Amino acid sequence: MKNNEKRILLYGKSIDLALFSESVIPEYFQLSATVSEMGEFWPLSDIRSPEVLAERVRKDSYFGDDSGRLLICEKSGRIVGCVIYFKPVFFWQAMEIGYRVFSKADWGKGFATETVKLLAAFLFEKYNPTRMQITCHPDNEMSKKVAMKAGFQFEGILRNTYIS
Repeated sequence: MKNNEKRILLYGKSIDLALFSESVIPEYFQLSATVSEMGEFWPLSDIRSPEVLAERVRKDSYFGDDSGRLLICEKSGRIVGCVIYFKPVFFWQAMEIGYRVFSKADWGKGFATETVKLLAAFLFEKYNPTRMQITCHPDNEMSKKVAMKAGFQFEGILRNTYIS
């Protein structure tokens, strides 16, 4: 994504979080659907077709009150990942965050931790949820580290919830 195409919502030190536009959908789809870069914990069920992405982007730039998806971009504008947020249960005043850095070459550079910190602070300010949570596979040590570095606490294991 070129710098002039970025629609930045949140500015960080090494990354920015940008809103979706229809022009970034082909690049995003290619990055998000590269199975060899997913690692073992990202569910294939999260891959959205370009048509589904475009429909949501036209509706609200994929940025709504109950759920959304933002691009994680290096300062150069290169898309390195995405972050999602949603209400885990419709009657809770809570938000859940999920994140993915697309290329294994970018893992371990702090992009996900900075993303979680930025988005969590924004969501707390905008929606004032009583709870912010991250759910990851129990064996996903990298994701657990991201959550802990971002200030989240380990609370337990949700059993019989992950379909593998």
